[in-house]
Amino acid sequence: MPQGWIHEFFDLVILGRSYPKIHHCKDASWKKLGVHHRAINHEWYNLFGDEWDFQNVYPSTLKSFLEAMQKKHGEKAEEHQVWVAHDVFDRVWERLNLGQRKKWASVFRNLILDPSYLREWAGVDVLEGKIKRTLVEQGGAGSPVEYWEDDPLVKALYRKLRAYVEPRSIDELLYLKSR
Repeated sequence: MPQGWIHEFFDLVILGRSYPKIHHCKDASWKKLGVHHRAINHEWYNLFGDEWDFQNVYPSTLKSFLEAMQKKHGEKAEEHQVWVAHDVFDRVWERLNLGQRKKWASVFRNLILDPSYLREWAGVDVLEGKIKRTLVEQGGAGSPVEYWEDDPLVKALYRKLRAYVEPRSIDELLYLKSR
């Protein structure tokens, strides 16, 4: 399974901020169950092969559910996306061998340590606490409008993520070596 910092990195680049509490909750059973922890809180992970696969990660039923949730509950829909994406990343990560994991972890670490690249590439300004959003009219009739949304949590969550990643080697970050 990817370490928490990797899940947080994906949250940051996909959604504009990380959700460490969600990932902690999903993997809390690791302490008791070890590699079998996915029996708890990993619903989407366990539906792999039945409801979804790598050719269809987000089937129409899930998309419809998330769209309806977005209309009714706003940010809760984004949190549910994080919950589901966690399971997808777990499935992807387990397909990688150790060399591939090290390479990808190195890329993720370097991106975390480059705030200007995160701003330009991922549309998240971790230093100012802003997320680039794109507003598209219903039905797609007008041109998309891009704007920067203030999110005061972005700065604090990024500082915590960076403080964890920066002093550690890739082997330490992947728990292959202790500090």
